[in-house]
Amino acid sequence: MSTRGRPAWYKPDMGLAARMVLTMVLLGAIYVIFAGVLRYFLNASWIVLAVIAAGIAGVQFFFADKIALASMGAKIVSEQEAPELHDLIGRLAARRSPASPTSTPKSRPPSPPGATRTTR
Repeated sequence: MSTRGRPAWYKPDMGLAARMVLTMVLLGAIYVIFAGVLRYFLNASWIVLAVIAAGIAGVQFFFADKIALASMGAKIVSEQEAPELHDLIGRLAARRSPASPTSTPKSRPPSPPGATRTTR
């Protein structure tokens, strides 16, 4: 696997990738089983099942952030409520390397006059 454009410390985690694929397959299986149960017990047409599935997917899409926050007991806080947290996140963002894995020297903004740019 080519590591061009990636940081030197980046190593692909095949175990994580396999677990993610397994999770996607199992979630897809839940949808298929749910549709089969609805089809069997309600004798619903496939069009009705598709509408129900689209509705469930829409709810998940629009409320996923709220569901995730509620499942962890977390809440969104303003800068006035948690200044230390916002300062920490600001410092972490400032320390981020300007050369991200998705950027190339051609896509970087031009340097101000008199500034030097080094690349690794």
